[in-house]
Amino acid sequence: MVKLNIDIHRGVLEVEGSEDLVLRIYDDFKDRLLSDTGMPEKNNDHSEALETPSPSAPKKARVRKRVSKSPPSNKEASKKSNGGHDSPKINADLDLRGLEEFYSKYAPSNNNEKILLFVFYLKEIMNIAQVSSNDVFTCFKKMNQKIPKAYVQAFIDTRGQKGFVKYESLDDIELSINGQNFVQFDMKKAE
Repeated sequence: MVKLNIDIHRGVLEVEGSEDLVLRIYDDFKDRLLSDTGMPEKNNDHSEALETPSPSAPKKARVRKRVSKSPPSNKEASKKSNGGHDSPKINADLDLRGLEEFYSKYAPSNNNEKILLFVFYLKEIMNIAQVSSNDVFTCFKKMNQKIPKAYVQAFIDTRGQKGFVKYESLDDIELSINGQNFVQFDMKKAE
């Protein structure tokens, strides 16, 4: 698992995920930061983040890349990419006839809550043992909801920021107790 930490004011944004995902986000932000600071791009080598600006250069951006010290799991080591989760696919075998009725009872306010509702429906209502990000993507499409632009990052946020779901792989997403409680007791209901 690779982590990238960048804050726009201090030059750092936190991203956690596969190396490919982090490098894509890093490249995008690096280009933006370089254009904002007027610093020329040195090279496209990812072994170092942005080089430290000279004392005369504006101190607008500082980016640093950190690699997690924990060794990759067997699943991560066997995959060089994120298994295509950045380009999710519709699961045509998924029967979502009751999803609209279930979803209409709630008023999710963000992607974390939408992902939570979809995982809750698939796990608790449909009793699907192994829910994948493709299954959740199929729910987004069925409910005509806007797909998160950074699709994998949306799952990382739902797991890390809210603790609504847990997973080792986006092919096996579990519902956390926090997520169950939020749907049953705290999520805003539709009016």
